Amino acid sequence: MTKKHYCLIVVMTFNLACSPYRTINNPIPPLDISEHFSSKSVGEAGQSQEKQWWITFNDSVLTQFVTTALSSNFNIQAAWARIHQAKSLLAQVGAARWPQISLSGRGVHSHRAFEPETQGISKEQADLFGFADSITTNTFMGSIGVRYEVDLWKRASSQTKAAMLDKQALHDDLMTMSMSIAAEVCEVWFDIIGQHALIRLLEKQIQTDRHFVDLINIRVHQGLVGSLDLYQAKQQLVATQAQLILAQTAAQNARHRLALVLGQMNTEIPITDEDMILPTLPKRPLVGVPADLLLNRPDVRASRRRAEAADYRVAAAVAARLPSISLEGSIGTQLAFAENLLMTPFWNIASSLLAPIFQGGRLAGIQDQQEAIHQERMADFGNTLLRAVVEVEMALVAEKQNGLYLQALTQRLDLVRHSLHEARTRYNQGLGDFLAVLTSLNTLHSVEQSIISVQRQILSSRIQLHRALGGTLNDGKSPS
Repeated sequence: MTKKHYCLIVVMTFNLACSPYRTINNPIPPLDISEHFSSKSVGEAGQSQEKQWWITFNDSVLTQFVTTALSSNFNIQAAWARIHQAKSLLAQVGAARWPQISLSGRGVHSHRAFEPETQGISKEQADLFGFADSITTNTFMGSIGVRYEVDLWKRASSQTKAAMLDKQALHDDLMTMSMSIAAEVCEVWFDIIGQHALIRLLEKQIQTDRHFVDLINIRVHQGLVGSLDLYQAKQQLVATQAQLILAQTAAQNARHRLALVLGQMNTEIPITDEDMILPTLPKRPLVGVPADLLLNRPDVRASRRRAEAADYRVAAAVAARLPSISLEGSIGTQLAFAENLLMTPFWNIASSLLAPIFQGGRLAGIQDQQEAIHQERMADFGNTLLRAVVEVEMALVAEKQNGLYLQALTQRLDLVRHSLHEARTRYNQGLGDFLAVLTSLNTLHSVEQSIISVQRQILSSRIQLHRALGGTLNDGKSPS
């Protein structure tokens, strides 16, 4: 077979390369997506989702903490390491698409005795013609070899595409983790602010409780009331003091949680406790439609890419059951040093065909396994998208209902204050007992604390809404 014939085979092979399995790019979700969110009115106004949505809270300290967390958090660093691993794996898998070129060299030194009698030469003839008693030969050979497996059924291309999709999915995982960490920083920071707001409230409530204890103590000494009223007032005071201890503990633990998410042992808060005030809820971002989550939610994108990667691995498994063609060639030279220098150049070209006939069902089992993995990835894709839609719905419901709850608590606070004033007036006039005053006071404390808690929950609902809507936070650069 001539060189022209080999070149013709290579060209025809490249032209005929195709996959017997048809993959689907950007697979369709295995569930019906509604046209709009049920918890949002069609045409409802809002503002576009900010890339760095936490800046909408207008808190410079929070912005500083989020920036630190996105660069220093150890989970972020681990995610970057996984991306680097996937990049290296992609290079390994993609190498199958290229020719494998190798350089080889060999040197041989041989020495053997020469016996004329064994060659049918007498000793006199050997002396006459000057034959040596031994022969020494040095042989050196060098060659460059090339081997290439023709990607006839796009097996290597499918494996490379799958590895590339896996790498892109890990980038999406990094985006998901970045959004989760940004949300966690916001949650922890507002927990710290909320606990300090609660501490300030409890300190005021303790002053109020002490005031009641002092007043009743005077009335007891005057013989106007019994000691039962005094014990009840002191019980209320001790209960509020116990709540203060719990709030202080929660505030300290929140600071430790902040250090953990920031990836730092010691975290200094650059503002005083008195300046820690829960921010006003900013304007809500545009929610869009559920189909937007296919592009905006990084976890949905990652799940979709992994489903597509599994489809390409099915294509690779199908191709592995079909014949393969390999081309090999080498060129080199051989140098032999004896009495004279002998140089012998050489080259060769070869091709081989390998067709699996019987392997005990191994290749069929691999294909079945990859098809089952693809089905699993598609189910994960559908579940991830459904969870994303539900998270947006839940965040919308939580923000709306907590807002209504806060309005109800505000109205109740006004009524409780009037109730306490009336109960205290009647008690001072001797028309009522202290139990009514104590009940109204306890209710007032509870409502005031609930208002702080609900204000904190409303902010949490907004944080979760931003997280549920998705987007891109990281600029794609690995931290140093």
